[in-house]
Amino acid sequence: MVIHVSELRTAGGHRQGSERAVRDFSLLRVCLQSIPSAHKQKNLWEAVLRELIAAKCDLGVLARGLQEFCVAPPTAQKSSTIDAIKCKILDDFGVRVVEEALQNPSTADIAKTEDFLSTCTGLRKNVSSPLLGRGVISKWIELIGSEQDNPFLGSILRILIELGVGGTVLSSDESAKVAMLSWQVGGDVWIGCEELLAEQEFKIVREDFFETAGSKLRTTLLALSEKENKLSPEDKDQQCTDWSQR
Repeated sequence: MVIHVSELRTAGGHRQGSERAVRDFSLLRVCLQSIPSAHKQKNLWEAVLRELIAAKCDLGVLARGLQEFCVAPPTAQKSSTIDAIKCKILDDFGVRVVEEALQNPSTADIAKTEDFLSTCTGLRKNVSSPLLGRGVISKWIELIGSEQDNPFLGSILRILIELGVGGTVLSSDESAKVAMLSWQVGGDVWIGCEELLAEQEFKIVREDFFETAGSKLRTTLLALSEKENKLSPEDKDQQCTDWSQR
């Protein structure tokens, strides 16, 4: 079986990769569902996934294929298919994708990366539950903890916020870290997180955030005041603008 996971263009300039991937993954899904052994289903999927990763598959096309892969009207079949998809190979790849995007944001296709990660976390059409293990999400939070001005940071934070700051997917400590990072990034990312924190059920996370943010703000402003005489008027104006937008 050949699965098309690169983006090809026709003579007219139309992209074919996604359409071919949908057909290929549909066929693979039927093949898996025809195998009675769950162990053999997983072995087949892992063999295919290894080859896709080795071929440096297009993340956007792979995301579309996974979404199609999870289509299965009967509940039992859908559950069986998703169980087959979940594996250490996909978990490791999910971590690697984030690591590479953070290390080389200028060469990463952020939109496709975000689509793939959103699919793997159950935030896309047809994917009813996360395809990645809980430890992968924790690893993402660990990886972004030391980032500040990375262009990819907003994408991963949006996914984590959508997964549910203060919900069951993230622990309270992880929720507080995501909220803190969202506040530091500011803009639309912080607005989305702020709306969640305003809800009553996130009271504990909200209290932890305000305590941490207050301490961070004090430390930052003290550091700024110490070097105030070294800042140009333009730099001071920029600092005020940056903080006013948070």
